[in-house]
Amino acid sequence: MSGYQKMEAQIALALKWMSTKTSYKLTDVAAMFGVPYDRLKRRRRSPTSKSTRQKINQRLTPAQLKALELYIKRLDDLGQPPLVDMWRAAAERIRTLSSPPGTILKPLGRDFFKRYQAANPRVRRVK
Repeated sequence: MSGYQKMEAQIALALKWMSTKTSYKLTDVAAMFGVPYDRLKRRRRSPTSKSTRQKINQRLTPAQLKALELYIKRLDDLGQPPLVDMWRAAAERIRTLSSPPGTILKPLGRDFFKRYQAANPRVRRVK
């Protein structure tokens, strides 16, 4: 277990302990569990940690990526080369259809498809 995971486990224990108490001093709790005060304070406000939240550049979930890959394969089977504009439109459409209604989504980045191709070598460009 890495140092980060050990620290996260200690923070989880501290948060669980704090949920059973009515009053406590955060500095004392941090010292009792051996965790940094700032990190415990931040985690008390927002329960997501680096290991549980979605990656910064990862705008599509694994299920959405699989749907995009199936779309590309379907176009390839039909003999239609998937152009970058078609990829972008399909990826944006998959995101909007699979996200909850009223969710404001940031658009895919300019380099999304370069990163997608680098991460998925089986989906490659043919010139």
